[in-house]
Amino acid sequence: MGKKKPFTPPPDSPAWPNQTAFRVAERTWKRRDLPPELLASIIDPGGNPSPAVQANRLVPITLAYNPPTLSNLFGPSPETDSNGRATAYSAPEIPGLILIPGLITPEGQVQVVKASLKDYTALPNVTNLDTHWDIPSRGLWHMYEQSLHSEERQKDEALIPMRHDGTVEGAKSAAAAFRVGKVANGSSDKDGENALKSKTTSTSGIEVPDTTSTQIIIDLPTTDTQNLKAITASEALKRLRWTSLGFQYNWSTKEYHLDRRPPFPPLIDELATQVVKSVENITGYNAERWISEAGIINFYQERDALMAHQDRSEINTEAPLISFSFGNSSVFLIGSENRDDTPIPILLRSGDVLVMHGNSRRAYHALPRILGGTCPDYLTPESVNDAQWRAFYNYLKDARINVNVRQVY
Repeated sequence: MGKKKPFTPPPDSPAWPNQTAFRVAERTWKRRDLPPELLASIIDPGGNPSPAVQANRLVPITLAYNPPTLSNLFGPSPETDSNGRATAYSAPEIPGLILIPGLITPEGQVQVVKASLKDYTALPNVTNLDTHWDIPSRGLWHMYEQSLHSEERQKDEALIPMRHDGTVEGAKSAAAAFRVGKVANGSSDKDGENALKSKTTSTSGIEVPDTTSTQIIIDLPTTDTQNLKAITASEALKRLRWTSLGFQYNWSTKEYHLDRRPPFPPLIDELATQVVKSVENITGYNAERWISEAGIINFYQERDALMAHQDRSEINTEAPLISFSFGNSSVFLIGSENRDDTPIPILLRSGDVLVMHGNSRRAYHALPRILGGTCPDYLTPESVNDAQWRAFYNYLKDARINVNVRQVY
């Protein structure tokens, strides 16, 4: 006889510890099989908004500007008003939440995805991988592309070495030997061969000189990780979870490193700024006050999730938070400032934009489920006139990328 599957209590069972209404919702959406009645409850602004509109769960709102006049990467959503403006929605259950479905054009999505994987995961931006692995200075994606051109990929794919022996103390003692490389003005070490050496070391990380005169510090691990080992670039891509833009973020303290600020990417800055401008009639936040100071790009594989949290690290709480979705659709939960309040589920599709301001800026939110197989057909290599896109699509078809932008001060 085969082994019996372990019994899993229902999501709302009192057998679960730390039971809150939000936690129940997270467990509900993380179940392997989602019942039809649960799927029917999701708010789908970009696919089928009518039921939510009829139930007053979504309310159409008019944007201040016609988005395509602000950026050639903006297009009207599937539904537009008589003036051609993209349809946006508020959610009465979540004051301050704005949803703009399908705002980013397919061409814009391709451009942001390519930059997120190829450019923004290389120094001076720091990823979750940099703490443990000595990524070549030209970046993970460059190494991954090299492996794709190998005739015998499985045999020839190079390994990315560990920075340390897997212990906190070992990481501190090895910090001075960590390799870094030039990342600007077209100069680079060929896969780290001519890498610079760190000049100073502290218990908080490795100080890295870069050509912008801003020192980049890679935080050291806070716990032992002796089970880690050298990995290939393709294996590293599956482990990629985040990269920081602008002010670098300390995931342990939930605070920004205000002394670590690489230049913010112009592409993402422009998109975020124009979104802020398009909704300034709703948020009351003038776009002239907006500065894209920090951003986090989250990379999700199909079984990944982001549990309930609040964004409380920014000093400026008047400025909205701007979020862009790419790739597979996801279930987004958002509630209030109290975990005991039941959140609402929203389906975020590729190209959708979400804005949090006002009360929603402090609301608990989570992403418990990626819906596999939902990467849109218009992003397939056959639909995109870009010879380089196939490699990016092969990653994206099983993943979701979220780019969120904040003003810190």
